Amino acid sequence: MGRFLSVDSLSSYKKELKRGEAIMTEQLATLIRQAEALPVAEQLALIAHLTQKMKLTSESTAIQETLYLTSIPGMVDSIKQGGAEPIEDCTLWSHYE
Repeated sequence: MGRFLSVDSLSSYKKELKRGEAIMTEQLATLIRQAEALPVAEQLALIAHLTQKMKLTSESTAIQETLYLTSIPGMVDSIKQGGAEPIEDCTLWSHYE
């Protein structure tokens, strides 16, 4: 079936995603409650640590996306061609059109 998802697998994926979001929301609320009990200096250190961790996660996601896109035959050349095209020649794309 290639890279396409079936309706059943997509539905299952959405359920898992919602469950994961609920768990993360609950964990974040617990973390905030615990952080509020810390002295201010420790709260600032925790915020700095979490911010750095989020940056690393964001960079990791960007790297994974790049690796995926470059694995698609012809994608690198297509991206290079698109980058070389003058902005005036580009059109606005909307999936609603």
